[in-house]
Amino acid sequence: MNLLGKILTFLILLTSVAFCMVAIVVVASHQSWKETAEANRKTAEDFRKRFQNAEEQIAALRGQNEKASVARAQAIAYLNSQLAIERERYSAQILQVQNLRSQLDTSIANLQNAESRLKDQDQQIQTLGQQNRGLAADLASQSQRVAVILSQVEAAEVKKEQLASQLQQMMVEYNDLKKVADVVGIDKNTLWAQIPPDLTGRVTGISANQQDVFAVSLGLDDGLREGHTVDVVRNGRHIGTATVVSSQANNATAKFVTGMRNAMPQVGDEVTTVLAKRLNTSLPVNN
Repeated sequence: MNLLGKILTFLILLTSVAFCMVAIVVVASHQSWKETAEANRKTAEDFRKRFQNAEEQIAALRGQNEKASVARAQAIAYLNSQLAIERERYSAQILQVQNLRSQLDTSIANLQNAESRLKDQDQQIQTLGQQNRGLAADLASQSQRVAVILSQVEAAEVKKEQLASQLQQMMVEYNDLKKVADVVGIDKNTLWAQIPPDLTGRVTGISANQQDVFAVSLGLDDGLREGHTVDVVRNGRHIGTATVVSSQANNATAKFVTGMRNAMPQVGDEVTTVLAKRLNTSLPVNN
């Protein structure tokens, strides 16, 4: 039940009370004061029970809403974890593609050099045959070298086909990953921008007007930027998760994520990005 439903329920209850009071006034002229008092007492008791039931229902709904908020936050944390894993796989595959492309270029250059050497050696063989038929031994030796080069050329062709097949497979995987990134609406810049460095600081102040807003001893010089996520910890217990809303050179301002504050912050509480990067679910702490 949302806030509008709760308001309508309360208005219906007030309207029922008003109608009952009007009915009591109308009937009062036909009943004795004792009967009227007894009826009023029973009516008030009934309304008290109904109001108590309504309060219990509202409390139960509030608890359900808080559980739903925690579940959504956990789901978002899991998706961010999966996104980080896919980013690492994407970077590794891009590096493999670049290495394979470099190897392919090297193989092509070697093949071209081998073909050029083969042509030069054919010309040398023809020249030697015309100049002196007595150099048949040298010609045989050159023929063997040509055979070795041809074998190398064939091996290079096979390697070229293998590399081309691998490159095609990597391009298919690259295109699949790019489609996923396009659907999610991210690129490598936005991914790195959302990953804070490993930092640990302290809460230096609490906002007087907004208790969900607090000051942090970390800032731009430490690598903490607007949009980064931090966790507040006290004596090894998780106080809540907050988002940096502004960052200066030596300090920053953070605000607790809705539904992710388990206790009121205090000056001196530890502020860290390590929990946020590992995306661990922390146990709530009592006030």
